[in-house]
Formats: sequence, structure tokens, C-alpha cells
Amino acid sequence: MFHDAFVGAGNPNGLIPSSGNVDAPEEWWTYRWSVSNERTFVCKPAVLASWRIEAGGLDLCGSVNKIRPCSHCRPRTSRIDVAKTLSVVIPAFNEAENLFPLMETIPVRDLRRMGWNTEILVVDNNSTDGTGDLARELGATVVFQKERGYGNAYRAGLTAASGDVIATGDADCTYPFDALPEMLSAFEDHEVEFLTTNRLLRRNRQAMKISHTLANHLLSGVSRALFRNNVKDSQSGMWIFRRYVWERLRVESGGMAFSQEIKNAATTAGFRFTEVPIEYRPRGGEVKLNALPDGIGNLCQLFRHRLRKAIPVPVQLPPAPAEQPAPAGALGAI
Repeated sequence: MFHDAFVGAGNPNGLIPSSGNVDAPEEWWTYRWSVSNERTFVCKPAVLASWRIEAGGLDLCGSVNKIRPCSHCRPRTSRIDVAKTLSVVIPAFNEAENLFPLMETIPVRDLRRMGWNTEILVVDNNSTDGTGDLARELGATVVFQKERGYGNAYRAGLTAASGDVIATGDADCTYPFDALPEMLSAFEDHEVEFLTTNRLLRRNRQAMKISHTLANHLLSGVSRALFRNNVKDSQSGMWIFRRYVWERLRVESGGMAFSQEIKNAATTAGFRFTEVPIEYRPRGGEVKLNALPDGIGNLCQLFRHRLRKAIPVPVQLPPAPAEQPAPAGALGAI
């Protein structure tokens, strides 16, 4: 929710034109801020096809396919000391037996001491073993997604998430949710917008079948070659990113390919990203991965994604002050 607006010249904490002239005509820029510490900068002379909203740092605007700093202005801001909000989104299909040990590993108290107000969302992907009811009993917010599929579950959960930052991971106890404090520190220290994780390390070999390891290396290699983003593990299911990243991406996969697609979409759109190594643990319960069909599907999706035409994604912009209407037709990144 946006609480105030500063429009015009001479604002010492707002936008400064690239010339350095703080007395520039008010038609040049608009500055607004919110209690969630997200700032929106609108450079009015520029033809904006996408918006980038960052917490307390440099804000960029640019075209659909190429994000670049605005040539007309540059922001100068000071951070607002506000509570940070985190949504942990976990897709789950028949994972009742794993939920209790999984929830035990999410360090809500440690995160609170770090200043994070945390919500846990479990996406019940039309389970038949009471996954949703048990998750609710354990204190999670349950999102029901009738249409089965890894990507379908994530789409429902990410849309329902209210945190400024979103962290993800599977419900099968393979991902180290207890490492979230360290991962969030890295996320903030590196000042990135999308953090992904690398499981393909020697120390994790016992947690993954040899065939799955080889397939992951193959898919990751093809992904790197096609998208040139240097992501070592394109199939990892643990990520941390700012919510506005999700709102500005076009991700179509309803199945397992969702994981590689969201990474490739985010890096292609120009969001700042990094990759960190994690511990990967043996799966609890029944294995649901259909290795050969899923692998072939993921491989095909990589080529479809690389070849598809870029289509602008509409972005819902915050309401502008009455005296300074927001520009029409603003669009998001691909």
C-alpha cells in the first residue's frame, strides 16, 4: 500500500536527473514510496515497457527484452527500517508422512530474530492422504490446487504468497529449510533478486540416484548452452526471490519443467541472480518422479522456451496520486 507521493523538483531523497539538477521540471520524474520498502520510480519521458521495483536500491526501467538503467534519471534513496516479510511456499502431493519432520526444520524463531515475519504456505495438490488437513493442523496456511502438477501447484502457491520475499522447496525432506537464515543473509548481502541453489555436489551423491544425477547434469548443460546464464543446477527446487520477480515473469509449465523455466525466465529478463551450494538429503516417503517422461519433457521445454516469441506480460501498477496519473500500458518482463 502506497502512503505518500513526492512529485516535482527539489526532493533531496527522491529522483535526481542524470544531469544532477535537482530542480528539474516536475514532468521529468515521479517518486513514490511504500511501507513495504518498495519504491517505484517512473521516468516520464522514457517509453516504459517494464518496471523494476527494488527494496532500497537502484530502480531500473527498460524494454521488454532488455532491462537497462533509465537514461533520464537516477534514484538516490535511504532505506526505511521496516519489518521484512517472507513466504515459504511448499508444493505437496500425498506428503502427509513427511510434513511433521519438514515443518520441524523451518526455523521460524531464528528468522524472527533476523527480522523476518514468516508465513508458511503448503499447496495441497489434490492429495488423497490428508496432506492438506495435516498441514493446517501443523500451523501452515493451506492453498488447494485441484489441477495436479508441480508447476500448477507452484503457480497457486506463489500467487497466494503475501511476503515481499518468497522461499521455496519440496515437501519430501530433501531440501535444507534449516539453512534459510544463511541463505537469506546471502540473498541480502549479494543484493540479488533471484537466488537459486546447486545440489549437484560430490557430497550430495548419496542422496540422488546415479541416473538422476546424470540426467540433471545433462539438462543443466543444455539449459546453460541455450540461455547462457551459467546456472549449474537448472532442476533445483529451492529458490529465494522477491515477489515482484514472479509477478513480472511468463512461466507456462504445469509440470516438473516449471523449475528450469522460472530460472531461465528470471535470468533472461535481467533480474540479478546468484546460485549457492546446498546440502541435498535423501527423500522421505514414496518417490513420485517419472524420470524418463519428465526428463524428455524438460528437454523439449528448454527448446520451446528458447524459441518462443517474447510476449509482454501486463503488470498491475500501484495507484498513482491524483495529481500524477500512472503511465498507461506499462508492461512486465518476460
